[in-house]
Amino acid sequence: MKRGFTFLEAVICMVILGFIALGIYNVLNVGDMVWRSEMVMASLQEEVRRSLDGMVREIRQAQPPVTITGGNRIDFTIPQVSGTISYYLDDFDSDGVSDDLVREYPSGTKKLLAKDISSLSFSPSGDVVSIALQAQRVSRGRNLSFSLKQKVRLRNG
Repeated sequence: MKRGFTFLEAVICMVILGFIALGIYNVLNVGDMVWRSEMVMASLQEEVRRSLDGMVREIRQAQPPVTITGGNRIDFTIPQVSGTISYYLDDFDSDGVSDDLVREYPSGTKKLLAKDISSLSFSPSGDVVSIALQAQRVSRGRNLSFSLKQKVRLRNG
């Protein structure tokens, strides 16, 4: 009586184990892709929210006149500082694309607030300024997008 596996049985076991390993790999790969995309989205949301909160705090204190140029640039002054504060999209990192949200104060001094901003718009209505901000980032071939809108009532208007 012989004990052991025949060559055919060993090959069948290896093929079955190969399919199981491939299935486990695919599940882990999809999980990793989803996790990375969610981390990129969380980072994008945090960056956009932080930037919008800072803009809202300053714009809320703006004194007339508040100047909105082309719907995507705002210039204003606040009582605590001398000079004009500006928010707009710019090519801060010199990559050829104006997708960086910039705060300029004092004139000529730019501070990068957020990257990958696909659109920024300001629209006035009396003493209220509406701000719409949209950001896009690509993660592992997936296009992730996030939008925020905020209305700001000017206190010094």
